[in-house]
Amino acid sequence: MIRNYDFTRETRIEKDLGVTGDDANELIMAFAKEFHVDVSHFILHDYFGPEGTDIFCAYSDAESRKKLTIADLEEAVDLGKLV
Repeated sequence: MIRNYDFTRETRIEKDLGVTGDDANELIMAFAKEFHVDVSHFILHDYFGPEGTDIFCAYSDAESRKKLTIADLEEAVDLGKLV
């Protein structure tokens, strides 16, 4: 389902855009390559949950994950690293 969405700097990659699991990994790797950003110290599982529809898992740790926003990605481009 395609959502009509207004992106802002505060848009959260996981919660607002629904990016998780393998898709999150692919996104971060493509972002790093495209913008020459070092992601060697970026811990994916701190920001993104697993793919799938395990409703018990999704609610148990979703609030404990760190948020990653478009503003964070912009900052990473400026710094040359995402941590």
